[in-house]
Amino acid sequence: MAFLPSALSLFFPLTKKLEGYVPWMYPDIKGLVTTGMGNLIDSVGAAQALPWRHGTDGPLATQAEIAAAWHAVKNSDPEKWKLGGGNVYWQNLTDLRLDDDGIQQLVQSKVDSMIATTEQRYPMSPSWPAPAQLAVLLMDWAMGENFHYPKFQELMNAIVPDFKGASEEAYIPDNPQKSMNYPPTSNPGLRPRNVAIKLLLEMADRMQTNGDDYDDIDVTMLGDLSDAALSLAASVNRAAMDAVDHHFGRAGIIVGFLSGALGVAGGAYAIYKWVTESQQQ
Repeated sequence: MAFLPSALSLFFPLTKKLEGYVPWMYPDIKGLVTTGMGNLIDSVGAAQALPWRHGTDGPLATQAEIAAAWHAVKNSDPEKWKLGGGNVYWQNLTDLRLDDDGIQQLVQSKVDSMIATTEQRYPMSPSWPAPAQLAVLLMDWAMGENFHYPKFQELMNAIVPDFKGASEEAYIPDNPQKSMNYPPTSNPGLRPRNVAIKLLLEMADRMQTNGDDYDDIDVTMLGDLSDAALSLAASVNRAAMDAVDHHFGRAGIIVGFLSGALGVAGGAYAIYKWVTESQQQ
């Protein structure tokens, strides 16, 4: 694999924050059977290819048991799909579990496939700054490695990649208005991913402009994002969403969420524009 070490080393922990780490089967908000770190296994065959156990350290499940568990999740009440994969309902629906090695196997196989496809679709991707490589992997993970964003692909495949322009084309719709200027009401868990992707591509633009070390991802910025915006995915997916205003002025981006504990509202704020503007000065 030709991707830079920092992009590869940060992918797993960043995706774990965005997706969670779930060793059982559950449906995503569209009813597609999922496990691990948001890995789709929406066919019986895909589920049966994995080393499921009864409990975390019990005996391996048979193919028939795996199929039965998969069908139980697939045929579940659509009203419960919004609960999120970490909900105890899905934990108790079946006793089948993947151990850490099983999840690592699933994730690594997907990453290898994403990198191979990315290098085909973006021939210069091995020479990109690591933040740009990581941003595209995050998009691959969420939308599939053949996601159809023609303008984004054109900008990234330019002789001199336009990472800044691509950052404006990378948004994954998370509300009916299909805009970052509105609250993420239809798929709240995507907002932290959208913020991360935009930050990474703008970081790549600065690295390219300033001639910085391409393998040096500014983890301090992502650290702030991880502590605030990235941690929202699990919370927002499990709580009712209030109407929140999102601004792109000098005041920055305000990301709001409800805390699941006892229904008490809490706030977390990622001062996005302020950080990026101050780093450009």
